Amino acid sequence: RVATTELSAGPGATIRIGAHSFINHGASLSARVGITIGENVQIAPHVVVMDSDFHAVGDLSDSGKQAPIVIEDGAWLAIRSTVRKGVTVGRGAGVAAGAAVVKDVPPYSVVAGVPAKVIRQMKADEQHQDAAAPPGPRGTLIPKETRGDGASAAAALDPIITAANR
Repeated sequence: RVATTELSAGPGATIRIGAHSFINHGASLSARVGITIGENVQIAPHVVVMDSDFHAVGDLSDSGKQAPIVIEDGAWLAIRSTVRKGVTVGRGAGVAAGAAVVKDVPPYSVVAGVPAKVIRQMKADEQHQDAAAPPGPRGTLIPKETRGDGASAAAALDPIITAANR
């Protein structure tokens, strides 16, 4: 059984997905401010991207802290990683499996751990030369922007199709 991908944009929030980016099954993107995903980004199964705390500790009526998230071109997020509010994942950067990202990730670096820390900076010859090139026809998403109206954004994103299905 394949897990459902969840996309949710609250009132006034946006989720932008760049050309040729791929979001795998079971991923959850939840925006109360905004999530921007660049081009050629790869998001693995069960990744969580949340731009809000949704409530304060001890006060469920307080919406908590919120800040937009940016995942730049060519970045990849490995299985079960988490990206939290206010973070920018730099161009060509990688987030290791299970990492909890609470601070910005420099371009062309790899982060791992809880909380995530830089474990490697890629050398020039290792950097993704294809950060701006399409990853291929399978699973390639057509770009789409969604603006929240208080309902789940999943319904608004139904028209997104994969290039393989065109």
